[in-house]
Order: sequence, then C-alpha cells, then structure tokens
Amino acid sequence: MFDKRTIQSAAFGLLLVNLTQGVDWANSRYLSVVFAVFYASLATILTCYVLSRKRILDANDQKEIIIETDDFKEVISTSRYDFRHLRQNMLAYLAGTTIVFVLYVGFNAVQALIMHSVFSIGLIATDPIFKIHVFKQKGVGELARPFGSAPLFQEKRVEELKSIEELDTNLKKAGKKLVMIDFYAEWCRPCRNIAPEVEELAGAFDNVCFYRVDVDKSNELATKYGVSKVPHFIFFKEKQVVSQVVGATKNKLSSAILEHTGQK
Repeated sequence: MFDKRTIQSAAFGLLLVNLTQGVDWANSRYLSVVFAVFYASLATILTCYVLSRKRILDANDQKEIIIETDDFKEVISTSRYDFRHLRQNMLAYLAGTTIVFVLYVGFNAVQALIMHSVFSIGLIATDPIFKIHVFKQKGVGELARPFGSAPLFQEKRVEELKSIEELDTNLKKAGKKLVMIDFYAEWCRPCRNIAPEVEELAGAFDNVCFYRVDVDKSNELATKYGVSKVPHFIFFKEKQVVSQVVGATKNKLSSAILEHTGQK
C-alpha cells in the first residue's frame, strides 16, 4: 500500500515535527498559519482525488498495459490501471492520516496537523495520477505507466495505430528497421491468444518496431493492405511491404523476423 513517494512524504513530515518540537504552539503567532495550511492541503488533496477520478472515467483510455512478475501476469487497460492506482493511493493517504493522528493528537495536536499537512502536500506534488490527470503532464518518461514501487512491471510494447497518417509517420521514423503490424479484432479469439506472444517478441527483438491495428476501428488501414482475415501480420522495411503472414503462430512470426533482419 505504501510506495516510495508516500514513505518519503511521511518521513519529511516527521522530520519537520521533530524540528519544531520545542515551539510553544499555544502562544505562537504561527498557529493560524498551521491551521490554514492544514485546511488548504486537506481540501486540495480531496479535490485532486475527485478531479482525477472524473477525468479517468471520462477518458476511458483502453490502451493496454501488461503487469508481469515471476508468477503473475495481467493485461489491464490504462484507465483501469489508473483508477486502481488512485484508489490504492487514497487508501494509503487515509491510513497515513490515521497513523499521524493516533500517534500525535494526544501528545501534541498542532504537530499532528503539521505532519498531516506535509504528508498531504508531498502526495499532491509527487503522485503520478495527480500529475497526469490534474496538472496535465504527459504520461511519459518517469510518468510512463506502470509507475510506483513496481520495478518488475513493464509497459506494453506494442503501440496502437489508428490511421494511415500514423502508420506513414512511424514507418518513416523506423528508417531501415523492420516493422511488424498486427492486424486484429477484439472479437477474434486467435488474436487474443497470440497477443501476449507478440508482446514477448517485442521484448526479444529491440531492433524491430511492433504495432497493432484494430480492423474494426481503423478500417481504412485494413482496406489499404487488403486485410480480410485476422490475425494478419504485415512486415515493412524502408516503407515497403516485404512479407505477410495470416493466422500466425509465434514460430512463424519469429522466422519471418529473423529472415528479414538477417539473423537467420
């Protein structure tokens, strides 16, 4: 429940509490400031939570992410992943708040408010969900999902293409690299079965660019390349079609990749 950012925020709050240990808060001119910061941080983090939840639901981002460890594997949509992460962070926030007040309120209520305020501000400033959905930062780099204290997790490696323009841009960007396009449909069981194997190939061949096209959502791409059955894999090199495989298995795809990358 508690990731690195949560622990760091709590630790900084604890340090600040210890530094203000000798202050007579009852007679301090800063007492009103402490209460103002407490109420502001509480209102802000609740607002960030509500706004993030609304924007996650509104976005309904169905781009898929693979969550994988030695004994666990899950494919999950970006929206569902974000919503789960938001819920976990709020549970951590509530648990941290409870711990702060249980430890300090009977001893020194003002110090409890200080630690809670620092804890809240730390979460607001560092939470990737808030950064993406509230502060509109792009979910790339250190904000690329999955984030948090899960180093074994990996983001899905096969990017979705939705238009001819996107395909042309990525073929140009690939240069002399081999490009493999997976034409699929959500209702197609063989497509779903081979999707994890395509992800494994994308992890194994970092000199190959992998993309996916949903034929129902990007009919213009399917029509342009004569795709009538799925799964259908088309290989490009220097923007030219060099091979096609229909109803593929992982071995057939591996063989095609090896052949066109000169590794066979």
